[in-house]
Amino acid sequence: MRFEERLEVLQQCLGQIYPGVISDVRHSPLIPLLERCEGGTLRSSDLLDWQGDFCPVAWLNLLQSTLRAMDDWCERLGGDRGLLDLEHYQVLQYFAALTANLLSYVALYDSDFIDYPLGSEDINRLAAKDIIQPTRLIGHKEFSRLYDAAPLDGGRHEALLDWLSGRRYFKAVSEKGDIAAQDSRLPEQADPEKRLPKPPAAVGDTWQLRAESDKLSSEDVIDILQRHGLVPHAAYRETKYLKPLGFKPGDSAGPVACGVLVVEKTKTANLWLLTADVAEPLSGLSRVDYPATSPTAERYGRNSNLQKIAELAYAPVSKIKIKTVAELRSVLTYLGRG
Repeated sequence: MRFEERLEVLQQCLGQIYPGVISDVRHSPLIPLLERCEGGTLRSSDLLDWQGDFCPVAWLNLLQSTLRAMDDWCERLGGDRGLLDLEHYQVLQYFAALTANLLSYVALYDSDFIDYPLGSEDINRLAAKDIIQPTRLIGHKEFSRLYDAAPLDGGRHEALLDWLSGRRYFKAVSEKGDIAAQDSRLPEQADPEKRLPKPPAAVGDTWQLRAESDKLSSEDVIDILQRHGLVPHAAYRETKYLKPLGFKPGDSAGPVACGVLVVEKTKTANLWLLTADVAEPLSGLSRVDYPATSPTAERYGRNSNLQKIAELAYAPVSKIKIKTVAELRSVLTYLGRG
């Protein structure tokens, strides 16, 4: 059955079970992502910025609870599975598995994604030909060993992705999809040089003129923070994944009592600070708090690269996502640099 056909059946099923409650699921913004997940055309950009977004988890919970309710109803009527609408039941199973796969991809590419904890069953399902009844290819012990390997590239579970890459039915995420899509939209011109866009002005020079909703990259955020008086931290070197920042000697650190904050160099900047230094809520910003941990903890529970920053390695920390100009303004105001 094709994706569109399954989607029609799903709409019929949910419309019958929840009349007047469930709107047309075909218009959900999740549906195009699920279709790309099924077709193996997910891009790495599809997997960013899901921290704190309840929509996919709520959708999965709805599908799973509906399946449980159908099972309970069947059991109460004597256990005759013939009483179920098998097509509806199987489509619910399929979309539940597909949604779990989408969430698994997100978790694989962001080790800090706490809304969906990965398990060995997720890896088996991603590697399966039949996602409803996946073959057990990896056990809990092997999964735990690979899961606990230090995440790379700003939070990717590289060891698990390497394991999956050798599986016949695993659908890898495209790292270059956005670039290819952008290039394909460039108009054909006689002179190929004219097809190349002009380099933009430095964001640091123009960002205050931009719309509040304009997106900023982590490089933009680092540049602007440094233009507002923050400096590379004297005690910690910049790495591929982190940019530790501090304050000039004699300069006020404002609320950052420990004197260090870190920008995680993901596509969208994550700002890491001691939770004690962000005791006041920052209005309109996505914030995730992480409890204290220790070197002997079974799971570190935060970006593993923070182990190199003594002040943030084991104390309670907070991660603040900075996506837009408005959010960066809020951070600068909080730091006393607005």
